Amino acid sequence: MLSLLLQTRRMSGKCNFIAVWILVFAILWLTSVTPLIAQDEKPNLGDAKQAWSKYIDAVLNGKYRIEGQYIHTNLNDGSLFFDNKFEMTLCGENALSIGHVFGTDRRALKVSNSKYRFRAESEDAKTWKRKSLDVPFQLERQAVVSLPPDDPVVSRAGAFQSDAHRSAIKALCRGLIIWENWFPAMVDSSDFKIQQASYVHDNGKKLAKFEFLYQPKDWHNNIPRDGWVTLDPNAYWLIASAELKGEWGEGESQESAILRIENKYEKNFDGTQIPILIQQDIFVKGSGKTSDVNDLWTHKYVVSIADCRPDEFTLTAFGLPEPELPKQGIGARWMIIVGNLLLAAAAVIFVAITLWKKSRTNASA
Repeated sequence: MLSLLLQTRRMSGKCNFIAVWILVFAILWLTSVTPLIAQDEKPNLGDAKQAWSKYIDAVLNGKYRIEGQYIHTNLNDGSLFFDNKFEMTLCGENALSIGHVFGTDRRALKVSNSKYRFRAESEDAKTWKRKSLDVPFQLERQAVVSLPPDDPVVSRAGAFQSDAHRSAIKALCRGLIIWENWFPAMVDSSDFKIQQASYVHDNGKKLAKFEFLYQPKDWHNNIPRDGWVTLDPNAYWLIASAELKGEWGEGESQESAILRIENKYEKNFDGTQIPILIQQDIFVKGSGKTSDVNDLWTHKYVVSIADCRPDEFTLTAFGLPEPELPKQGIGARWMIIVGNLLLAAAAVIFVAITLWKKSRTNASA
């Protein structure tokens, strides 16, 4: 009996020993395979597109005040080409943009509200002179903003094109722009091809890197070409950095350069609840005929929540008289209704005459 117990204990010890070794082997195998699984994981631009749409919606639905600078520096000697300052406000259907002309007290103003939009200038930042006034034909608007066709917010189009809106939105969405191109529009273009997608780590962040080809058929105002870009999946897939070739001109006048972009963000900045780009550096190193070009273009932004008082977006706010406006656009609506009725009547008459001629032809046959 005693010998049987000893034998059973020895067998139990061997089983435990074997079980331990199996467990150790399993752990080692899993740790060796896990990195391979992670390496096979690839980022998907479909996720980025969904995040971009949410980010743009957050910008359009927010109330923001922007103070910024746009600086162009010659890195060869440190001299400034310009250092332009600006102030912008985006409040739904109301928008405002004031640009400071470098080296002067001059100001250029663009304002849009629900009734009209206007431009004005000032030589001393105090007294304003109206340069233009635009009262839209359609005063009852279906949406707030309308931007050029290559912008990713085109589906949110409104009744009139507002330069003030465009300026503010591009400043707030600078993290989706390469040079002056909307990156979401580049991605949707048939000229854009992904060569390779992978995850990389930079300063403790896991970023999605996409190497791409981009050779647009229309080169006008379309400088970016082939290169790579990194996006931050934890920040609406906004652009973290990029390096690509740039080209402009055609034939013998074509010039090129290497563009390197570095973006810095602040999350939940001053209650905005979304990442805000606070600085974008674009290094431009020329090649070929432009090999002497060595420039730095810097965008700087300070963003806060705007009060959005409607009276700030009027001519009165700048010491200018208010315009005479049509009452509620009643005449315009009646013109549209009458025009549609006349078109419908003409279509009915045309169909009736066609059927009558056809019936006479059949009767004579």
